[in-house]
Amino acid sequence: MKNEVPIYFVVGKNDEYYGATPTLEAYNALYNLYEEKGLTKKEIDEILILDIKEHNYFTSRDIENEHGGGGLIAHDQQIMNWLLSR
Repeated sequence: MKNEVPIYFVVGKNDEYYGATPTLEAYNALYNLYEEKGLTKKEIDEILILDIKEHNYFTSRDIENEHGGGGLIAHDQQIMNWLLSR
């Protein structure tokens, strides 16, 4: 690996402020940069995650507002385990 910083992009599919498009575009831009640097798909997939959450991710945790529910991410064991293991 070439010392890249791991990034876990996560956004609500129906984020009422921005939608998921800007996050998807940022993920794709970074993915392309890593490819240009010579990283393999496997290497990129180990350090770059795109996680677009469905609305039920929020409602099942009693949150109706996806953008405002972003704080849930800090309590998501799967996401935190991934970030802290890198």
